[in-house]
Amino acid sequence: MDVSGKHYLTCLWPGLPEMWFRGQLAALPAALTFAVALNFLLVARFLYPEWLTPLLVKIACWVALGVWLWCVAKSVMRLPEIVSPRAASDQPDRFAEAHGQYLRGHWVEAEALLADCLEIEPRDPPAMLLLAGVYRHTGRLAAAAGVLDQLERLERGDFWWLELQDERRRWQRFADAANEGAQASGDEEAASGDEEASNASEADEATLADGEATPADETAGSEQSAPSAESAPSVESAPSVESAASDGPESQANASSPAQASAAIDSAIESSQGEATDRAFAADMAADWSELGERGV
Repeated sequence: MDVSGKHYLTCLWPGLPEMWFRGQLAALPAALTFAVALNFLLVARFLYPEWLTPLLVKIACWVALGVWLWCVAKSVMRLPEIVSPRAASDQPDRFAEAHGQYLRGHWVEAEALLADCLEIEPRDPPAMLLLAGVYRHTGRLAAAAGVLDQLERLERGDFWWLELQDERRRWQRFADAANEGAQASGDEEAASGDEEASNASEADEATLADGEATPADETAGSEQSAPSAESAPSVESAPSVESAASDGPESQANASSPAQASAAIDSAIESSQGEATDRAFAADMAADWSELGERGV
């Protein structure tokens, strides 16, 4: 930025060039002090001259004028450094080197060179725009947004409005891409987590099924292997060898098979009933013969 005649007009107010071109709040006390002193002298000289003696007012005016001239001369000498620090600095301007490193994609080297440039001129719009681009390419989107916001608040940033809007659009594209990547990775993590949870639940179900099947198999095996009390022959009901031998073939047949024993019992009952019938018939016949003998037939 070249220094012109209108820039030197700011030197008439002490502290104004630093505040206007650099935004340095350290110059604010000097500007306020000059304003208070000027207003006090005007009031004491023209509005209320009876406050102070004319001699004291005259001395104060000459002292204030001398201080003001010294501040103006100092501001005039420092104005080129205030308006364009890189041009007035003894250090070499390395912005061209930083721009070249940026175009090559050497972000670390470009950031270091831009830091040197901003150390000389902290409010340089081209260096700030290039630094925001370096932050954007290295994934530091928050830092890039901070640099752009700071540049937008500068009075010199109005001359770089088009470049600032272009950089904001590029920053927005990078931010959207980063959000999409983060969302995709989050979906993948959620899917993998769901798959792991499903596998774990399936494993738990299989373990529970195995645990339930094992006692059932053991119970079934014990029931098959252990004879029941009903099917096992009791000691009392089993016929002994001696009784089988004494009862003869019939008892042996009865002992050998329950069906044969039942058939033998039925035949014995029928034979006993037949014998009883024969005895009754014989008794009736004997009674009849005895009655006939008594009658003398």
